[in-house]
Amino acid sequence: EFAERRMSEGMPKQEAFALAAKRMAGPVIAATMTRIAAFSPLLFWPGIIGDFMKYMPITLIVTLSASMLYALVFAPTLGAIFAKAPQHHEDGNRDGWYMAVVKQAVRFPITVMVLTVVLLAGIFVGYSKYGAGVEFFPSVEPDYGLLYVHARGNLSLAEMDTATKIAENRLLGWPGVKSVYTRVGKSDGGGQDVPEDVVG
Repeated sequence: EFAERRMSEGMPKQEAFALAAKRMAGPVIAATMTRIAAFSPLLFWPGIIGDFMKYMPITLIVTLSASMLYALVFAPTLGAIFAKAPQHHEDGNRDGWYMAVVKQAVRFPITVMVLTVVLLAGIFVGYSKYGAGVEFFPSVEPDYGLLYVHARGNLSLAEMDTATKIAENRLLGWPGVKSVYTRVGKSDGGGQDVPEDVVG
């Protein structure tokens, strides 16, 4: 829009778009980096949920970066090549009701700010009273694991028990493991196929 206005004033289109890109570089970069900074912490989300959700901030960061590059480089370049000076037509009703609302809002800024705050507070109050609550993501962190103890040979029940206890003691030394439940002998594996050499 700035470039088109300069072109309508007689400035060459190459200079108009170069000046527009230079003038808008600061706001565009600031707005883009603010959004990137807001979503960057999601890249360091731990756990399974973090592994699943990290693609959202990656996609957003790449998209915003590409949008900034387009706004600062490609759009001015294409405009300098293909743009034409706009033809102005006298049309007082072109902006219609939108400009009428904007003019009224500018005339009463305090009223508009108060109404905005009241509306925002009403949204929070209404949601807290009538909403269904907040659950960002269900808890899907694993809370148990299944470990097979393998051994070869025709072992007695006591030998199987000894091998299972060794594995149990090692597991209890791992951080995050609070309790261990063991079974000696070949189990059903929770409906899964269990190897023949499983002893616990």
